[in-house]
Amino acid sequence: MSTLESSEQLLPSTDDLMALLEQMWDSFVSPMPLLPAAPAPAHDWSTSVSVDGAWSGRITLYLSDAGAQLIAGRMLASVIAADPAAPAALAEEDLRDAIGELANILGGNLKSLMPEPSVLSLPVVEHSPAAPADDAAPRCRLDLAWQGEPVTVHVQLIASN
Repeated sequence: MSTLESSEQLLPSTDDLMALLEQMWDSFVSPMPLLPAAPAPAHDWSTSVSVDGAWSGRITLYLSDAGAQLIAGRMLASVIAADPAAPAALAEEDLRDAIGELANILGGNLKSLMPEPSVLSLPVVEHSPAAPADDAAPRCRLDLAWQGEPVTVHVQLIASN
């Protein structure tokens, strides 16, 4: 049995992924729920982390520009409220930090469900959709919306060498 085949047996369910996402969202973004949605035709931002070890995979979140601004604004609300001179739109650095942290939190929570030992990568944030890696097989996908903006989550298995 290949490593990829044995990893498939350990794949988190869509229900597990949704539960982790909802818990993270409620704690760090907003109590307003994520709602099921049709797949978005395109996204402007992607952020991902990889887990490498007994289970190897990549967790990627895809967001629109408006969605990234809304999410980062909610996450950084206390910082923005404390600075009356803060601009209406967040700087790209703030967007990268906030949405990268979402991937980090979700990836860490997913990692805790998988067998040890494993390590979590630093988040990678792109202001364009990340192309699926050649070594990754898509296994789990959530198409959601929050405040009318698309939020897509992919979990991909990565074949170990």
